[in-house]
Amino acid sequence: MRAVELEQECRGVSRTIGRAAGIRVVFRGNEASTNGKVIVLPALDHTVDYTKEQVQVARGYTDHEAAHLILTDMAQYQEAAAQGGELFAFTLNAMEDIRIERELTKKYPGTAQNLCATTVAVNSEFLREYAGKPEVTGNAKRILPLAITWEGRKRLGYPTSTNDECLASVSEEVRKAASRICDALEACHSTGDCITLAGAVCDELDPQGQHKQVRVVGKSRPGNPARGNVSSGAAKGKGKKDGEAPGGKGGKGDQPGELPGSGGGNPGTDSPLPVGLTPEKLAELLGNDAGPGESLDPYLAEPYRPFTTEADELVDAVPSADPSLSYADLLPAGAVSVMRRKLERALLAKQNRAWLGGHQEGRLDSRRLVSALAGRPNVYKQREEDEEIDTALALLVDLSGSMRNGDGAVSKAECAAKTAVALSEAVDKTGVVYGVFGFQNRGFTGQLADDLRNATDRGERFGRLSRLRTIIFKGFDEPLVRAHRKLVTMPTLAGGDNSDGDHVAIIAGLLKKRPERRKILMVLSDGLPSTRTSFDTAHLGGHLLAEVEAAERAGIVVVGIGIMTDGPRRYYQRFALVNNPMDLAGTVMDEVAQVMLGERSALLMRKAS
Repeated sequence: MRAVELEQECRGVSRTIGRAAGIRVVFRGNEASTNGKVIVLPALDHTVDYTKEQVQVARGYTDHEAAHLILTDMAQYQEAAAQGGELFAFTLNAMEDIRIERELTKKYPGTAQNLCATTVAVNSEFLREYAGKPEVTGNAKRILPLAITWEGRKRLGYPTSTNDECLASVSEEVRKAASRICDALEACHSTGDCITLAGAVCDELDPQGQHKQVRVVGKSRPGNPARGNVSSGAAKGKGKKDGEAPGGKGGKGDQPGELPGSGGGNPGTDSPLPVGLTPEKLAELLGNDAGPGESLDPYLAEPYRPFTTEADELVDAVPSADPSLSYADLLPAGAVSVMRRKLERALLAKQNRAWLGGHQEGRLDSRRLVSALAGRPNVYKQREEDEEIDTALALLVDLSGSMRNGDGAVSKAECAAKTAVALSEAVDKTGVVYGVFGFQNRGFTGQLADDLRNATDRGERFGRLSRLRTIIFKGFDEPLVRAHRKLVTMPTLAGGDNSDGDHVAIIAGLLKKRPERRKILMVLSDGLPSTRTSFDTAHLGGHLLAEVEAAERAGIVVVGIGIMTDGPRRYYQRFALVNNPMDLAGTVMDEVAQVMLGERSALLMRKAS
């Protein structure tokens, strides 16, 4: 699964868990945080294929954070954690984690498999790094909060053996204590209840501890939304140093109050995370851990990560009310009829080849009657298994500012629009399902512009510093006649810049959801990807190459069509050049038929010509 699809999966939480609370999930910058309504996760690498396991870890992280926002009284939690000291804060965090996951899985049983994936990731990290270290597992103050999560999640019924494996690494005394605490935790139904229980536990662990000053303020109400802005730190994804705890906050391994896998920091100000899963560890688990000089993709020296995708748009084109814009003006005279005839003849030739003669049984071949009268046996024909034109075609048109240029007589945007319309008209009656899309990038505005400026001032770098605008001129299942007034606006909309790889990923994602067996993506553009970036155009070009290759791996045939330039040729294995819309009757139509009809298309196109 590509990053675009993973982000869509995680944002699904806003349509389920957070629907009533208005929770949104966004991917932005290098930090994980929440302001009570929006869960911000680190920007993902858009050149990585994420596995099913990685996707579930991200979903579990999202589900867990959303559960805190709708079930934790954040004001009470933060005040108590800040007052009670480190040991109390970690103990409270562990209890609250189990309480909110218990409530969440009751209401939304489907979240259990995601939370289990996160549990496995966290527990596996502990088992790799700490299970054989008695200085960690033998210290009740350090290990009991973690043991509470293991015992608690075991009782939640997550189908993993890692909870038992982690519990087996600690003393019987700690296991019994965790079991007694989880017995009491079953009676906790609010954040205030967990605060009280955490205080009682810390009375035994640390009778003189700082937790003595904690007071539960107000009446705790599960579902009271978080307030204020809480940040859980930068997700740099770097490797751990010797002696460092999982999550990169090490250096205090012998401190009795600090817990392995707790992520360090001050729980009074950090957003509650699953114990052991820091933003750094999330980024590492999801593949954003390339260090200097490393590459996650053969085309890129560093991961391609947009600053954010939350402002990206997928919008319907607005039909034109201007009578001076005529759909007929986009039909290149003569080219469409030639293209349609060539394609229809090729399809007919394919159908005629479905009957093969020379068989000794089957239907009598009328062309072999003389041979039949002569007593020859091979005068029958049989039906050949024929592939249907089970195809979905997407036309993706570059509408960046450079498309306003041209040769004086016609702009590149107008040439691209005529190309898209001619291709649409040619395939419209063939049974091919097709859609027409445009793409461009725009700048950020408002708070996002300020956030971006602050991030870049801190030295953070991203592959894309702009927002995407993908325009639907004709949906896959929309009749062409209904799209006429939208298609005529295409030449007028050119503007902004372009990061082609991002849009290829978006349309490839739409094609993947189509039921048709054969899928084709044709990209009409005039040159190199070019948008605001912390790197250079080579980084954007590498991302485009990576996304084209990823689409091909997913079974999508990708064709590049250069509009008045062969600049895009370097990014597409299949390429055709259009200098004039009349070119469509030749090489471009041959390329379309080749990918639609398969291996026999070249022979059929020659016959059709």
